[in-house]
Amino acid sequence: MDGETFGPYSAKEVRDLQLIDDVLVTEESMDGEWLPAGHFDFDDMVIKELGASVNEDGTITRQHRYNTSVSSTRTTTSSQQSMQQSSYTSAHTDCVPEEIKQWNWGAFFFNWIWGICNGVYWPLALIVVNFIPYVGPLISLGCCIALGINGNEWAWKAKSWSSVTEFKRVQRKWAIAILWVLGIGLGLVVLGSILTF
Repeated sequence: MDGETFGPYSAKEVRDLQLIDDVLVTEESMDGEWLPAGHFDFDDMVIKELGASVNEDGTITRQHRYNTSVSSTRTTTSSQQSMQQSSYTSAHTDCVPEEIKQWNWGAFFFNWIWGICNGVYWPLALIVVNFIPYVGPLISLGCCIALGINGNEWAWKAKSWSSVTEFKRVQRKWAIAILWVLGIGLGLVVLGSILTF
């Protein structure tokens, strides 16, 4: 998508991403051939992934494959990567990857704007809080610090992200936006001070 390769994903993960036709998809059996996402029947692929079968009446029977033998365990590198990837894609998982548990400058600086774009809506209350005399700005500052500390975790749980890499790329764009805003603001201050002399 957009010239970048993502994955590997299970058929269920691809189906849940609701890919559009301008996204190209391949699978191991296709020897590197890429086709539009609409070419694939992901519902059917999910059924096969689950080890299920479709009965004549249209119902689905899932085969339980709980085997304690060593041969049933997935040991290949690609399978392990796929399993790691699938643990990251759920929007409502309680498991937050360690690599994103860090300060978020976008959440701290842009607070409610960042919140709307990342599915965290409570910072909208800061618009009203700022108008409370005396204590409003202090409450807002405290909330902004909380956003900076916990913003990554809240955003990870609020939206469905295809990977940690995608999540980090989006949050990095917010940090870059801060530099642009500060740079433009500083430039306008300098220009204004020059024009007033």
